[in-house]
Amino acid sequence: MAKFSSLYICCSLIFSIQLLFLSLQTHGAAVDDVCRQTVDPPFCQQCFNIDPRSATAASPMLGEIAVQWAAYYGGNTKIDMHEAMMRAADPAVKNQYSRCIDLYQTALEHFQAAPGELSSKAWAVLRKNAESIRAGVDACEAVFNHNAPAEVANTDRLVGIFADALAIIARSFGG
Repeated sequence: MAKFSSLYICCSLIFSIQLLFLSLQTHGAAVDDVCRQTVDPPFCQQCFNIDPRSATAASPMLGEIAVQWAAYYGGNTKIDMHEAMMRAADPAVKNQYSRCIDLYQTALEHFQAAPGELSSKAWAVLRKNAESIRAGVDACEAVFNHNAPAEVANTDRLVGIFADALAIIARSFGG
């Protein structure tokens, strides 16, 4: 009886370790699966590598990570654009910054709503809002005739890729 009990415990332990490994492997692959579907997979991977949780996160957690970092960088860029607008002497440049600030404000409002959409599994709303964020980022870039200042262009790219990832995650759950 003791041999059977030891064998059972040993097999259970091996099975548990295999399940744990498979779980970690599956979650680690989530970032790969999401990024592979974006317009720039290597940049997407680079963006998610900002946060070490991405390495083992399942898709919903990747959504939370995308929201947190995009809102952080988007908020800082909005502040930078406001400061640049205040320094600009040319009224046309001031107008460009003002339009982008409005677009970023809308994007940030969508990012503020996203955690609730993730937790309530409102996948269709999340996808629609993520696509709206992407459209706003692209519109901001277009305001500058695709020659945006560095503080705008770099964040446009980062916020855009996180918005794409968020839309992909929402679609994967039926959104």
